[in-house]
Amino acid sequence: MSQYTRLASNDDQESVIRTIERWAKRIGKPICGADLIGKYHDTVILDLSYHGSEIYVNANGWDDTDHGYPGVTVNDVHITGPDQFETFKAAALGTA
Repeated sequence: MSQYTRLASNDDQESVIRTIERWAKRIGKPICGADLIGKYHDTVILDLSYHGSEIYVNANGWDDTDHGYPGVTVNDVHITGPDQFETFKAAALGTA
């Protein structure tokens, strides 16, 4: 477990954070901070830059269809699943 996966409120969210950590390191922009928001602190915000708030991971993991909004966004780009590395990369690097 990393310091960021400890913020997860469930296993789905923890799995997403683990994947995003791996991807961020792979593109040379490791996560440098995190915070929790929401009424029950169920959304994890991850920073790729100092106080950047680039990545939002909601409680239901990759796709939060229960609430009608994306489960994972990177710079306002919806990342739909663990097979979307190229989409993540483009969004994280600002080329999406």
